Amino acid sequence: MSCCLFLMVKAPINGEVKTRLIEKIGEYHSTELYKRFLLDIVEKIEETDTPTIMYYTPESELENLTGLLGNYNKYVHQKGKDLGERLLNGFRYTKKLGYKSAVALATDVPDLPTEIINESINSMEGYGAVIGPSPDGGYYLIGLKNEYLDEDLFSEIEWGTDSVFERTIKKLQDKKIRTKILEPWMDIDTYEDLRMLSKNNAFEGSKTFKYLEKNPEILF
Repeated sequence: MSCCLFLMVKAPINGEVKTRLIEKIGEYHSTELYKRFLLDIVEKIEETDTPTIMYYTPESELENLTGLLGNYNKYVHQKGKDLGERLLNGFRYTKKLGYKSAVALATDVPDLPTEIINESINSMEGYGAVIGPSPDGGYYLIGLKNEYLDEDLFSEIEWGTDSVFERTIKKLQDKKIRTKILEPWMDIDTYEDLRMLSKNNAFEGSKTFKYLEKNPEILF
């Protein structure tokens, strides 16, 4: 088997997702918007026709997630004390399944074009790694050929800081892993990010966009 995707899913629990939006728009809208983020990115993934794993947390929310996203994809509970360990274990799991490569994708890029997801998958034919940088210094996507899987790639990184992408690229370069860098894409964490997203006309018709149209008070 060649490549699979795994989506880093956090269950939409009120008050525990999109926490930086809560101060501006409240817990309810933050959670409901995050549900739309999930639905929109899953729709994009389905267009790629690539085997996909819903790599989720917490374990107790499986029933709620399958109710929201459907039960036709494989669901696997995330394991690890931080994001680095969870990513590492996700790649290890795909390797155990027999995939030659895998791409991990964040859920807070609901407007990410299918073309970029396809580009990341296709890059695994000629590259050892692929990474999609975020303007905040992190990354929204990382892919690896499983022959290059190394726990060092995900260790000694200050997750959630503006040095994550830079530090990861340095590790990939030090290991001489040929890496494809994708187009930067904004992940939606803050109120300003949300306002920027609402101006993306190419995203009209999405579940996220429709929710913002239905609840105009969110952006005013």
